Amino acid sequence: MRFITLITLLSIVVAPVVAQCEADHTVVMADYYFAPASLTISPGETVAFINVQGNHNVNATTNTLTGESFGNPVEFFLDATDGTEEGTCMGVVTFDVPGVYQFDSSIGFQAQLGMTGTITVDAVTLADQIQNLQSNTTELTTASAWQSCWALTTYFSSTWGGQTNTGWLGGLDLDGNEPYTVFIPTDEAVGDLMDLINLSQFDMLAFYDMPPALKYHIVPGVYLAEDLQDGLSLTTAEGQSLTVSLNDQGAMVDDAQIIDADIPAFNGVIHIIDKILAPAGYPGATVLDVVMQSEAHSLFEAAIFNESLDDDLRGQPILNDNEPAPGPFTVFAPTNAALLTFAEENGFANIGDLLTSQYMTDIVKMHIVEQEILADEFTNGQVLATYGGAQVQVGVSGGLVAVEGSLVGQPNMLAYNGVVHSIDAIIPFDVPAPTGTCGAWTLELFDTYDEDWEGSYINIAIDGEVIASQTLEGNNYDSYSFAVDEGSMVDIIYIPDGGSWGNGFEVVDAEGTTVWASEVGGASGDPMSIYGLEPCAEEPTCGYVEVTLYDTYGDGWDYGSLSVFSGGEQILTFGGWGAEGEFLFEEATAIVAVENNEDLDFLYNPSVFPLENGYTVTGPDGVLLVDQNVEGEAPESVFNVVACEVISSAEGIDRFSVKVYPNPSDGWLWIGGFTEGEPWSASLTDATGRLVATWDGAGNDALDLTSFQAGTYVIAISRAGVPQAPHKLMLR
Repeated sequence: MRFITLITLLSIVVAPVVAQCEADHTVVMADYYFAPASLTISPGETVAFINVQGNHNVNATTNTLTGESFGNPVEFFLDATDGTEEGTCMGVVTFDVPGVYQFDSSIGFQAQLGMTGTITVDAVTLADQIQNLQSNTTELTTASAWQSCWALTTYFSSTWGGQTNTGWLGGLDLDGNEPYTVFIPTDEAVGDLMDLINLSQFDMLAFYDMPPALKYHIVPGVYLAEDLQDGLSLTTAEGQSLTVSLNDQGAMVDDAQIIDADIPAFNGVIHIIDKILAPAGYPGATVLDVVMQSEAHSLFEAAIFNESLDDDLRGQPILNDNEPAPGPFTVFAPTNAALLTFAEENGFANIGDLLTSQYMTDIVKMHIVEQEILADEFTNGQVLATYGGAQVQVGVSGGLVAVEGSLVGQPNMLAYNGVVHSIDAIIPFDVPAPTGTCGAWTLELFDTYDEDWEGSYINIAIDGEVIASQTLEGNNYDSYSFAVDEGSMVDIIYIPDGGSWGNGFEVVDAEGTTVWASEVGGASGDPMSIYGLEPCAEEPTCGYVEVTLYDTYGDGWDYGSLSVFSGGEQILTFGGWGAEGEFLFEEATAIVAVENNEDLDFLYNPSVFPLENGYTVTGPDGVLLVDQNVEGEAPESVFNVVACEVISSAEGIDRFSVKVYPNPSDGWLWIGGFTEGEPWSASLTDATGRLVATWDGAGNDALDLTSFQAGTYVIAISRAGVPQAPHKLMLR
């Protein structure tokens, strides 16, 4: 270890001749003046005082003009001499201590006549170097650390901002003569802590534990990088000790790596580190941090993140009055053993099934109370309202505390936004078994890129009423079970929020059969919503119709929507703000389960900017049934669309799947449902019953109706000489 030695007394040499008055600087005195009267030097340099005229002394003790002490860093006095033309050497003074030295000649009225002088011993102190780092005025380091530098100079620099700051120093002055080694965290490290503790830089600076926390980064004495040996213990100004360890990158203090070392100063040395140093015994940043730092509560930690409650538990309403954050909190944290026991006793296959079940939201919230209550503040019979809206009762007996019978094992784990009490069992919770007349379906959410959904979520709606919303946050898989009844209609509505490549979901019935598996599609890469799933029903006879909405500027439909009706009954509303979903999109797609001969109507509710909107409907076989996505034109409502029309032969012997689409038609009509080369004939009759056209063809084909006027027609088709049921056709 290298200590900087600060000489407490000036070294003074008095020499009778000028030859012996060699020094780094010279001050000459004659009748009633010093030359130069003002001098700036560096610590350790020498000044020779030479008298060339008159009888003078050098007085740096008591101000002759005021009668009070000069207040110099160190006092000195040179006795009076008579000046000579050769110059009389009065003495050489070595200035080791930085500061401003004032002096005069105290003989007679010489001081009153202007014989005064000043020597400034200017040193680059730790505070100076820290301010240089803060303002990036030097090439001391490539790391940015201005936030830590600001905090250190705010609390521990007596000349911060050019003003005396002794009231905040707490016995430590980085401008002073005492030597220190200062470990300064980077801005990245400070940013990580601000995110963790959920405070802005200004709230952090005013943090009431900030001075002792900063002192834990300051060690009395000077320790250069070469002095930092493996296992060395450094006692900090805060009182606790740092432990030095060595690795391939150099030295570490506690768990912080020194990334830039040996930034020199007159009164010490600075090292830049990549983490904030944390004194032991201080409260955790938040109740979430207390849980995260406990190995015995890692499962409860996972549950908090799975249920997206981590941001809530990071709130700092105590430290930041301006933050509209929830809290403070009392958290009853069940141990890992408590959660494992609960999973086993309630029939879960493993702990993962419990943590990903839909019950965990209620379970976790039951263990959180939005007020801070220390162990000795509980009273027997006290009723607490939990974060989920339930009520739990506290029991106190013989110094022990229990919540609904779950004993507090380790109390009073303090945080800056509340307190955590460890409990040995889950607060009693009845796990309901979701079952309906068709049992229970399970919605499985996943991300193929092992990420979460970044704000996207799914609404589960039964008969048009949303019963639950689910998302992935902090993990890449989750599931939710819900009861389903025969005759009900289930919609699984995906609501995107930003990029969501890799998101997907599946719906699995009570027997483990996949009812629906999403496919990523559309310009955004979002999975498609599915509407009209029927529990206990067969696969829809027609299949699935794809409805796609477009918006030119990606604003969504701005309160506009598209409602889909079947047989006069609304089966879904799909659109932008104010409709099912409330999201922005350029292209968004939903899938609708339809039956044969099901008559669909598409009702467009205009948005604020209808010319930007459009929609299309595609049948199960990929044929475009409706095209209302025309640039520069507002979409229109379309009625009486049949995706799959199945009719019987006139004799009722066979059923044939003969299709005509799209219907309504803009001029081209597809005839489908025939095998290759199978002959057919068709006739077209107008609304008056007049035959207007006939065709003969083979296999699937298209009819050109562009020459006919808009209106209602009937098209009759015969296959193999057998007339089929006529189709009502609308031409636009």
